[in-house]
Amino acid sequence: MRPLSYARFLAVILTAVPALFPAPVAPSLTVVLDYEHPHSRPSFEAIKAELRSIMKGSGLSVDVQDKALLAPNSQFGGLVVFKMAGHCDATPIPVEALSDERGPLAMAYTSNGEILPFGEVKCDRVRRSLQRILGQGMPPDRDRMAYGSALGKVMAHEIYHMLAHEPHHTKTGITKEALSSRELLDGSMSLPQNALREIRRKLERDK
Repeated sequence: MRPLSYARFLAVILTAVPALFPAPVAPSLTVVLDYEHPHSRPSFEAIKAELRSIMKGSGLSVDVQDKALLAPNSQFGGLVVFKMAGHCDATPIPVEALSDERGPLAMAYTSNGEILPFGEVKCDRVRRSLQRILGQGMPPDRDRMAYGSALGKVMAHEIYHMLAHEPHHTKTGITKEALSSRELLDGSMSLPQNALREIRRKLERDK
């Protein structure tokens, strides 16, 4: 048998290292959406893509599930649940109704001062906010994608509160106190560094 050269021996060892010491698995977060009414698949997929994009710096592996499609006895790592109130299908609202939009776009529930991993998204309010900018002239698929991305942004805002257990807002980014209609359509909105630090710090404490 020919002896292995040092270079070949080293190559064999380095090839085996990943199997001996596998990369750490990112903690998981499942976001479950509990819809009141039928919704469109394109907007659901846009929510999923938006949340994964926004949360990618948090160290979490994010999945999004429709509560109606969950198997019995489903198990999760981290879990947050949103009630999707109203009609979340991007159906156009009459223009004369747009000026009536008031109140928060989403909220995280609290109990005795503690922020719970449960929240609510006001789908109709988000849609009204977007229609102030978009009107009703967009192609249906593009409209649903923009709507889903906006829903993902307001959810990410609330997920920050839930994960960091932080009731206060940041001065910039998606976790500031209010988001305008244009910001809901802005593809560059993200979690600011101080919000990401708070989430990672909470994850470390919970290990």
